[in-house]
Amino acid sequence: MRTDIAHMRPEQIWREARRAAGLPPSPLSPLTVRNGAARGAIYACLLTDPRRPWTVNHVLGTIPEARRPVSGEIRSTIYLLLNDGVMLRVPFQRLLTARLTPEGVRLLRVLVRKWGLSELHQPRAAGPTEDCP
Repeated sequence: MRTDIAHMRPEQIWREARRAAGLPPSPLSPLTVRNGAARGAIYACLLTDPRRPWTVNHVLGTIPEARRPVSGEIRSTIYLLLNDGVMLRVPFQRLLTARLTPEGVRLLRVLVRKWGLSELHQPRAAGPTEDCP
């Protein structure tokens, strides 16, 4: 029996995506799934071209100025995603360069949808979030 992905917790989605990819289960950091303006903008940016190798400057240049986080937040988020296995480092690059894994794409799509971000440039109407009562 298949469970609708909209009713699954992010940890369940991650576990199922890793299992489907033939990978062992791994825990997600609580920060990876915590809603925040900077994190939402970064995730939406990464999903604009999920196969692309991303650097901090590429992400910084892609996010519209009105929603752009500081480069330190982008760098921290990329390291967090690397640690969780949502992204993998691109070898032989001088700068920190990473790309989303297929299971990472699945997780971030669900999170961005849950947080009410339909796309990078156009946030949906504000609603309750996990961080706000």
